Amino acid sequence: MTTWLKAKPAAAYAGDVDVKTLYAAVKAGDLKAARIGAGRNLLFCTEWIDAWLAASATQGGDLASLKTEEASRAANAEASYPTRVGARNGDARRLSHAS
Repeated sequence: MTTWLKAKPAAAYAGDVDVKTLYAAVKAGDLKAARIGAGRNLLFCTEWIDAWLAASATQGGDLASLKTEEASRAANAEASYPTRVGARNGDARRLSHAS
């Protein structure tokens, strides 16, 4: 019998990862999920989570490349920092870390 989990329990099942990590993996095509309705409601099959984790496993000497990947992701995230749409006039404003 297949076990289906909503996002928060799926994140806990995956080792207490952030729910956003699951959504990012689905968006990247690395993790399969079943979409329920029109919103962000997703169901995750435990077998799919196990496969995603197994595919993400590193080899013994891969920690250096893992740190390089994390640094690259952080740089890309900074470069594509999100914009916010103004509540009143609908214009997009780039958010910055500096207040």
